[in-house]
Amino acid sequence: MRLINLTPDPILLFDGDGNLLEEVLPSGYIAYIEEESTPLPNLDGMPMRRVIRGKIIGLLKPTPGVLQIVPTMVFHLARRVDVVAPGPVLRDSDGRVRGYLGLTALLAYR
Repeated sequence: MRLINLTPDPILLFDGDGNLLEEVLPSGYIAYIEEESTPLPNLDGMPMRRVIRGKIIGLLKPTPGVLQIVPTMVFHLARRVDVVAPGPVLRDSDGRVRGYLGLTALLAYR
């Protein structure tokens, strides 16, 4: 199975023992969700905005044998068998993200 990273960051995938399995570099394409925002009244001086999410931008056409790694919000909205998200998160002892314990799929990918 080929992995294409549609995020701006490298994805480090680890096994359950914390061993690095693969680093999936960004592909140069980024999947995201269109947003429209409008200002709301400030909350104790803090700017507030209302955000309405639109369509997904940047997903590639499904290709047999290829999984597209996307940001989690895109993953939840796409609901496609070829779209996965990194996770669950693997953290170091200070709580910093080291990478991910594999990939998350909503639907069977085969």
